[in-house]
Amino acid sequence: MLKKIIKWVAILSISLFLLVALSYFIFVNWFAKDFIESQIEKQVNRDVEIGELFLNIFNVEPAIKIQNLIVFNQVLTEKNQSKNKETFVSIESIQLLLKLKPLIKGQFQLDALLVKSPDIRIVRYANGKFNFSDLIESKEASEKKSSPKNQTEQTKTTETTSETHEKPKKPESTEKQDKPKQFCADDLPVQILVGKLGIENAHIQLFDQQYQQIIHMNKLDVLLKDININPKNLEKENQILFDTNMNIKTEGKIKTGWAKSFDVDIMCEAKIHPFNAKTRLLDPQATIKAGSPSGIVSGLQVYDMIRSKLKNFKLTSLDFLKDDLRWKKGVVNLIANQDQIQLNEGNFQVEDLAIYLDGKYMIKTKSLDIATDILLSDEEQQKIESAVKTFINKQISYQHRRYVNIDEISKSILDAIIAKDGHIHFIFAISGPVKKPDVRVIQPQLPSIDSIVTDTLKNIKSQLLHQAKKKANEEVNRVRKKAKKEVDRIKQKAERELDRLPESEGKNILKGIKDKVLDNLPFSF
Repeated sequence: MLKKIIKWVAILSISLFLLVALSYFIFVNWFAKDFIESQIEKQVNRDVEIGELFLNIFNVEPAIKIQNLIVFNQVLTEKNQSKNKETFVSIESIQLLLKLKPLIKGQFQLDALLVKSPDIRIVRYANGKFNFSDLIESKEASEKKSSPKNQTEQTKTTETTSETHEKPKKPESTEKQDKPKQFCADDLPVQILVGKLGIENAHIQLFDQQYQQIIHMNKLDVLLKDININPKNLEKENQILFDTNMNIKTEGKIKTGWAKSFDVDIMCEAKIHPFNAKTRLLDPQATIKAGSPSGIVSGLQVYDMIRSKLKNFKLTSLDFLKDDLRWKKGVVNLIANQDQIQLNEGNFQVEDLAIYLDGKYMIKTKSLDIATDILLSDEEQQKIESAVKTFINKQISYQHRRYVNIDEISKSILDAIIAKDGHIHFIFAISGPVKKPDVRVIQPQLPSIDSIVTDTLKNIKSQLLHQAKKKANEEVNRVRKKAKKEVDRIKQKAERELDRLPESEGKNILKGIKDKVLDNLPFSF
């Protein structure tokens, strides 16, 4: 008897389990799946298909997983009605993991909300609109329709015409309407705890029909992690960690002008404090570390401007900035708010040089104010030093070299270029609008080498005159000495003759020599 009871209990249990499983399967695949598809279609006004749906809602840790979600693109015809089956967004999976138990302690805890491997195709049409513009326009229209102002206007239009006979209305109050209340931490009913929220391994294709330009964003990760916002303890629990990585690459030549093409890896890590701990208002402040592990940009406009400035030195060795800017390591620290992005300690290691950046980007005006320091490698520096000496040698002819010191001229030029640390730095100030910034040379402050050589050759004339005067004075002094010796010899000879003559006759002879010889000499003694 007992065996029969156990047997029937087992059969009933298995049957009940199969019934529940079957009901769950029917609910998920026939009802829930179709319901979710229809709701998404209503929101996006596009056909939607869901491959598989997994629900685990009867648990203290509910989970939802959607696999192979496809949203089709909407292409409007002249009649504005038909659609085609071109894919707009396809997603490998969407996963939601939630914990309900912490709600008892006043905590909203979300383990994960992840969108994995989405493939998004964005199109900008020739008229300037995007293939998602209808979503934005419909949202704006619905918000406008539901706004209090619009409802008030609709109420006014339904008023009876008898009101037109009433007394004239008083002028509207000139008092300013109250500004909408700014969101603050006190508006949060519970503590927010989120493990991971965002997108992993995405691909976005942007196609601009006007310029026939395609840009790919590959391996895109955008994640918010370790979110902890506690309105009761903002001093210590008020942070969001942000992490993103991607490769962004052009297909073909860029038509907008700031560069010809690029293929860049980008990484960014940030620590965000969403609320101001003192005012408790929503006022995000972020400390950001961004960089590019590797990349290449061809025909960068600012790079070309810097190259044109270096050409003023007229040294072929200064053409170290190649058409393609390649780097293996790049990093910059950013501090961002809603007005500007501050760039600190930017460092990009290029093939034969290092580029350092400091400055800021103004968000509202879309303008730059950046100082760029280009530090050459030892090999490139040696090339420049050698090129300076070669250039000076060519500019100064052989006949003039005995009047100038070529090594000293070369040294004076290199002293102006080489910094105190013994390296050559080229420092530029980049400012103005992003599309067409102004580039100024800050260091070295050096005229062109042509002008230095020209000034040196001008000095040769004064040096020649100085040497000629010196030689003439030496010749005059030589003649003077020779004449003085000759006079002394004549005087000595005359004195010997005078000693032999009577006194009166000797005086007359001496006077004659003085009148005829000594007084006619061009020098005085």
